[in-house]
Amino acid sequence: MTRSFTPLAALLSSSRATKLSVAAAAGALLLARYTYRRFTVKNEWHLKGKVAIVTGGSRGVGRGVCLELGRAGATVYVVGRSRAGGPNNLPGQVLKGEALPGTIDSVTEEVCRAGGIGIACPCDCSSDEDMAHVIATVRNMQGRLDILVNCAIMIRDDVRQKPPYWEQEIEVYDSYHNVGTRSTYVMTTLATPLMLQSPPPLTSTTATGAAPALIVNVSSPGSYRYLFNVAYGVGKSGLDRIGKDMNVDLRRDHTNISIVTLHPGVVKTERMMEHADGFRKRMHINVDLGETVTYTGRVVCALAANPKEARKVSGKVITCTEVASWLNFTDVDGRRPADPMTLAFLLTNVLPSMLFPASSSSRLKKSNESNTISSASQLSASDQQQAGAAPETTATSVE
Repeated sequence: MTRSFTPLAALLSSSRATKLSVAAAAGALLLARYTYRRFTVKNEWHLKGKVAIVTGGSRGVGRGVCLELGRAGATVYVVGRSRAGGPNNLPGQVLKGEALPGTIDSVTEEVCRAGGIGIACPCDCSSDEDMAHVIATVRNMQGRLDILVNCAIMIRDDVRQKPPYWEQEIEVYDSYHNVGTRSTYVMTTLATPLMLQSPPPLTSTTATGAAPALIVNVSSPGSYRYLFNVAYGVGKSGLDRIGKDMNVDLRRDHTNISIVTLHPGVVKTERMMEHADGFRKRMHINVDLGETVTYTGRVVCALAANPKEARKVSGKVITCTEVASWLNFTDVDGRRPADPMTLAFLLTNVLPSMLFPASSSSRLKKSNESNTISSASQLSASDQQQAGAAPETTATSVE
């Protein structure tokens, strides 16, 4: 019987010096790759002329998406209920009896300061008529739609209370599905015809047909593991399924639209920071080491600026750090926070919080404040110069 000869077998049978040489060469290649990617990180994208709708844009992840799209030069319709001077005690806007910060008007102004064009578009995403009005407004004003980001969700003030499902009111289920799963389906259904009709950008002289378009549905790891309650998890699972099945229809008809479902990790939203101590004590999760709200925005910008790459993940569920590693960009603080449910997250977040609870609770407090409050602090010196050189734009609103 003859033995099969393989490179691995040859290496194992070689001398110790040869093995060390091969190991050193492999290490050098890995180091070279890491160094190259470290110094070629791209955190800037150019989306001038692109039109985007972001639901749930008044705070949290939606706000972060709006800011990054604005920084890339896009025209952003900031969609939500919270208005300057309007009622701020609606369901989902209150935490521990106090109104959460943020309105579509304030975010619109931030978008303009970042270098984009911000337009406040009031909408209750539990109303089909309101969502249809948003699409009609964009069609009349712009005649195109390139990016749709569905971030709107109803988060109840009692979300962290965990009675069994049979002790909860049926309205708990409706809360998470009407604004979240159902609103995503309705808004995407209404927006798709406009996306299919969007002309190629004026800068293109050879493109024919409709311009590449992108739909991003923001979901959660709660779609595949228990988180908060049954209604929340079922709603997130539905979002994942919407993206997968809509992609089947989009690909079957050979459309220009890519659709992805995004799972952010532990995000430093206003609500999460309010509950940071509870996460640290009960789950040993240090929220300070999580993602900033603009990390999700950078994922959206990177995919929108690279339609061929977005096409490769259309219909899939992806995480922010997966896209950041693949398209080589970072969060605003230069990190790529580890995805939950990974060994890296356990080693870099959970384990330090268990071993050093006091130090981990205050280590990044100052950087957290600077990373989550203002869009200006999220720009590098060159970014601020670029935004400052852009023509002044006044925030506008549509009714």
